[in-house]
Amino acid sequence: MSNTPWFFEAPLPKRKHDLAHVLQDFETFDEVVERRRKLISTLRWKRRGRRQARKLARCRKDRRCGSPICPVCLRRFRRWFVGQALTVLGAN
Repeated sequence: MSNTPWFFEAPLPKRKHDLAHVLQDFETFDEVVERRRKLISTLRWKRRGRRQARKLARCRKDRRCGSPICPVCLRRFRRWFVGQALTVLGAN
């Protein structure tokens, strides 16, 4: 069984419902990777944040961490979730 979060196994929405293509100012992958890097750096300074920092640092393309504070994982979830909502609502 894979440790990859379930929403990474779900397909991304069609292009017309995908935030990354619909919204011009939606965060890019490079932006969230940089945000994660800064978050890891900040958490490493906090005694209680070191475990979470290690978890975020291990997040990789083939094995995402699925942490609710991981900017990369959260971006993927938002794209999936909004796409599903638009599909259910019948948005064109």
